Amino acid sequence: MTISTSRRPRRQAPKLRERQALEFIAHGKTARLDQVAQVLAPGCAPAIDDEPRRRLRKDEPKPPPKAKGGTHTWPLGRHQRVAATLPLVNDWMGWRLALKVHALDDMPDWVFPTEVGLRWLGLSYTPIEFPTGDLPHIYLINEIRLFLMRSTWLADKFNVA
Repeated sequence: MTISTSRRPRRQAPKLRERQALEFIAHGKTARLDQVAQVLAPGCAPAIDDEPRRRLRKDEPKPPPKAKGGTHTWPLGRHQRVAATLPLVNDWMGWRLALKVHALDDMPDWVFPTEVGLRWLGLSYTPIEFPTGDLPHIYLINEIRLFLMRSTWLADKFNVA
């Protein structure tokens, strides 16, 4: 298990959706990076499977460049979402609101709230050690929480009782 060190944040303060993601993490003790990315997605929509970025072969043409500037939608692919979430988590680490922990080799990193992060959220939880032994259980509980969040969002959007 390795804990990443913080760097200087790119921005002054977290946005509202980042606060919601930090609250999701804090209420569940910790969350995997791909789960945090799903909380940040519109409507908590699950990611689709995609391939990680790869190097081009020698004779393979470059894809067309993406549009610069303006507003971009949240990525749909799992690997793209994790890549889009990492700078946000690195900012949280710079503000000392969270830690990024690499607990298992073949899994994404886990995000863990610090005492400063819990107080910033206004939560009176007692800080705990990183729950290394409970990670499979916490992952499954977080998946259920994400399903419930998504179903609540859809019911609110379509006025279903």
